[in-house]
Amino acid sequence: MLDTQQIANSYALWVSVLIVVHVICAPFIARAARRKNRSFASFLILALILGPVITGLEVAKLPFRDDDLNAPQNRAEFSLKRFLGI
Repeated sequence: MLDTQQIANSYALWVSVLIVVHVICAPFIARAARRKNRSFASFLILALILGPVITGLEVAKLPFRDDDLNAPQNRAEFSLKRFLGI
């Protein structure tokens, strides 16, 4: 049977893993926001406070820049231009 010390250690391990995941995911979300003309620092702080899932969904909702070649509306045009050599 588990005693209180083992339960506390298990809880501390899960909390530390969760914190590490937040810290690792936050810069990736902030870089995605920067690609969409938003502030890196503000989305980094939001990702650390609110969590990566909520902030990641918010970044996913943001529109792409018009000149971004990876934007869905520019992908077909970019590959067609490359294929035709334009």
